[in-house]
Amino acid sequence: MKNLRKTIGVIAIIVVIGFALTGCDDGSSKTKFEGTWRNPAGSNITFTFTGNSYTQSNNNGAINSGTFTFTETTITFVSTNSGTWTQGYTLSGTTLTLQQIPGRNYGTFVKQ
Repeated sequence: MKNLRKTIGVIAIIVVIGFALTGCDDGSSKTKFEGTWRNPAGSNITFTFTGNSYTQSNNNGAINSGTFTFTETTITFVSTNSGTWTQGYTLSGTTLTLQQIPGRNYGTFVKQ
């Protein structure tokens, strides 16, 4: 009987530790933009979003990167090499549409 209590106690401790580790945040919170989005209109521009970071690429590789924040209607890019800008967007399923602003990529991007 004494061994049974010890065994149940050990199992209970293992379960508590397991639940505690499952609830930990590893700092890589995903957003609704998570993944790679490609403009199918021939520009070959892609945006890859990971957590709150982004990388913008073309056929030759990465052309811009940084962090971003968003609201329900705007996304603000904070680039490591070309400033900060805010664009309006719509997101419907696997289609992200960025509104046109001077000097920035815009249009429809499809999740890959």
